[in-house]
Amino acid sequence: MKHLAVYLKHLSIIVFLLAMTLPKTGAARIASIELDCVGIASGELQGLAGPWSFEWMQVEPVPTWDSGAIQHERIKVPSTWTISKTASKLPYPHFGYATYTLEILFDRNCPVEMGIDFKAVRSSLNAFLVWPDGETLKIGTMGKFSDDPRYGIHQHKRSVYPFHRRGFDRVQLVAQISKYDGGEGGLNRTPVVGELQEVIGRKQMDAQRQFFVLGTLCFVAFYYFLLFFSRRTDLSSLYFALMCSVMAIRFFVVDGFWDLWFVEPIESLYRAKVQIDYFTYALALLVCYRYIDTLFPEVMWKPWMRMLTVATLCLVVLTPMGSVLDISLRYKYVHTVFALTSLATIWGLYGAIRLKERGAKRLSLGMLIIIGAGVNDALAGADVVTNPMLSPLALIIFIYLNARILAERHSEALNTAEHLTANLETEVEKKTEELEARTWEAEQAQAAAVS
Repeated sequence: MKHLAVYLKHLSIIVFLLAMTLPKTGAARIASIELDCVGIASGELQGLAGPWSFEWMQVEPVPTWDSGAIQHERIKVPSTWTISKTASKLPYPHFGYATYTLEILFDRNCPVEMGIDFKAVRSSLNAFLVWPDGETLKIGTMGKFSDDPRYGIHQHKRSVYPFHRRGFDRVQLVAQISKYDGGEGGLNRTPVVGELQEVIGRKQMDAQRQFFVLGTLCFVAFYYFLLFFSRRTDLSSLYFALMCSVMAIRFFVVDGFWDLWFVEPIESLYRAKVQIDYFTYALALLVCYRYIDTLFPEVMWKPWMRMLTVATLCLVVLTPMGSVLDISLRYKYVHTVFALTSLATIWGLYGAIRLKERGAKRLSLGMLIIIGAGVNDALAGADVVTNPMLSPLALIIFIYLNARILAERHSEALNTAEHLTANLETEVEKKTEELEARTWEAEQAQAAAVS
């Protein structure tokens, strides 16, 4: 009996602890985040990063308020669903559809007119707001979401969705995402929320910054194409113009300027966008290496340039072949070529600096700025750091440094030509004077002989 009493005592303690750890009846089990309404009202934006409630291969045509009666998986945002750890599965299948839900808590200090900026979604989206009274508002779409692969249309496009804050202290944001081709699906960039005009203004500023870079690339490419046609022996102008042209095409297509020309999403447009992104990436490596080779031909490794040419042509030829998924899988080969090309370029620039070639240090600085900006943007895209995207600024600096290198080379060539022309004129005048003097002497001698 004594042992039974001790056993029952321990059992009661275990039951009590389990009861304390289990959520109470009616307690919310939906992932939630509390907004800093004072900061938002003062013009700040708040990211919705963190755990979201996640339902794989489940979707409601019209989402309803989730009271927390069923425990959902949690998935980290930003991430794709194939790489994010959840309670029971790692990873989810490459393709499919899912429902993300996040309960947003706010108070009366939040602005009445607010907006949510979905910076990047892979790749089709239906976005809803569900209020506690059961009202559901569809705030926006991206592409065409569908639970049937035959009818889904993919689209990569930054979108801002406005909403009016009602008299509640919470709302549930529901994002239905589908992915049937290409890379992994999911919320790979953190949505941000803020006062509507501030969110729209930030998006417009980013678009203006990108448009400025695009315009600069087009102008510089046009100028150096003309410069090459007037001086065809200088291939550095040609390859620099080609490099700017390839970058301009990438900016126009990949960064969303192309989407502005089409009202409705088109699956073939998505496929063409991925193809252009892929082959311009590969082509940029070849053009950039050849451009540096024209500047410093003594130090760049010629065998790698020949191998790079063959590899790039093979990658470009494969562009129209296969599905978007096949193209996405080939990116690992382009990344490998990029890594090897970077090593060859760094070694060549190191040799140019040792030989004290003009412009080598400046070009090396530009390359370091581009690499640093790329690392920053990768970390910012994953929400590891809160820095702004620096690639547009880095690209402008890189273009400026290279333009200055070419300007100095052309200025040196012009000064040399002017110097040679001046010396030639002086030499011609000297020879002319000598010839005139000899002619006069010959005439005098002839006149004396006649007389």
